[in-house]
Amino acid sequence: MRAITALLLLCVSAFSFAAPAEGPQSNGNDQLAQLLFNDPNSPRTGAKEPKLTILSFTDYNCPYCKQFDPLLEKIVHDNPDIQLIVKLLPFKGQS
Repeated sequence: MRAITALLLLCVSAFSFAAPAEGPQSNGNDQLAQLLFNDPNSPRTGAKEPKLTILSFTDYNCPYCKQFDPLLEKIVHDNPDIQLIVKLLPFKGQS
């Protein structure tokens, strides 16, 4: 499980350091980033001015998400310079 957590953090940090796209596509990327990272309706915890932001897509009915969400909370609690943003993405059942 630690390997999965480390891999997730590595992937997230790799994407956060990626160079912004040039040209006409950058406007769409800017809108997407604004929607994902600056939505005031998304629950967030952790640093106010983070060095790393973890964006978690989760389903409260998913048994794997229920196991993984506490690990994310522990990572944020242990690292004061990380922010966690939670996006609800239901994919199991109608609720």
